[in-house]
Amino acid sequence: MQRLKHKSRLNSKDLAFLVQQYKEFNSVYFVSSLFEHPVHLQSWDYAKDLFDPIKMPLLQEEMEVTEYVAKLAYLVFQHINQATEEHFAAICENLLCFKGFRYYCVYIYVDIMHLNHRYGKMIQFAMSSDVDFEEKLFFKLIDGLRYFLNTGTTVPVHCREEELDHLPDVLIGRYYGYRLLCAKAAADTTTETVYWDRFFSRISDKTDIRQCLHEFTHHLLLTRDMERLDYILAKFYGLIFDKYHLHSYLDIFLFNLMDIMVSYHAGDGKRARTIFKGLDLERIKYGSYCDYYLIFYAILGYHLAETYKEKTKHLNNYQNLTELSKFRLLDDGYLEIFFAKVSVR
Repeated sequence: MQRLKHKSRLNSKDLAFLVQQYKEFNSVYFVSSLFEHPVHLQSWDYAKDLFDPIKMPLLQEEMEVTEYVAKLAYLVFQHINQATEEHFAAICENLLCFKGFRYYCVYIYVDIMHLNHRYGKMIQFAMSSDVDFEEKLFFKLIDGLRYFLNTGTTVPVHCREEELDHLPDVLIGRYYGYRLLCAKAAADTTTETVYWDRFFSRISDKTDIRQCLHEFTHHLLLTRDMERLDYILAKFYGLIFDKYHLHSYLDIFLFNLMDIMVSYHAGDGKRARTIFKGLDLERIKYGSYCDYYLIFYAILGYHLAETYKEKTKHLNNYQNLTELSKFRLLDDGYLEIFFAKVSVR
């Protein structure tokens, strides 16, 4: 590994060695540690090789996105968020123009908690690049989410239905989730119904329902749409967690958050507390969205708390997370009214 760090470029044997190490030890650290080398030495072709699917076989394998690719993207962003301003500017300038880096890093690890920080800056930078329709839509939706989290209002993002036909399920779920968010913010119940129905009309036996729902439901969490969350729980819980479909603990964690919200809102505090106490934070420590969902975990803990000490602990966790994110929507008022009947503040 030390020898590889001092090379000017990786060859096929070097990349094959990295593949071997990953398969033997099931660790992406061998690859992620090499990313720091070209950043410090401004060796950008070296960095691009790590995100080139033609050269790096691990990027081509049909594996769950929660494995190699997601873990690599997570670790790369840990470095990006701690890099000097000079190195961060160089990463934006030299790597965001490379589709492999955008695809296997920026799109895989959607760092919501840093939308007001470096991830958001990377989105803004990449939006000015020459990108295709799919990428432009992703950028608009992410930037629209950032705007909502900062203002409580939305900016319109429109697509013709036929333009969605060949997009990945994960992006389709994000699009319909965002359209529901826009309609909810505008108190437009007619448009809400339209996009809710359109979302379900898109689902078929070929849909990656897990990925599609993941992007769709976190918009419902934000708007506290308990009725629709309850419907999704009833319709899809058994399908996603049957013995035939792959899923991660993050999927279980998300559905349990939904179940706790719906149960508590319906007056079943006992069920809500039982599920809440069974959540395992250690198991969602790594991976996309995890810290973002801890905001909802803290909100639920605050409302479910039976002692002043518990309530204070969850309040402090919520305030620490919202201070990190700098989202103006997620203030103490949002926490207090989370289970109020009004859908959007």
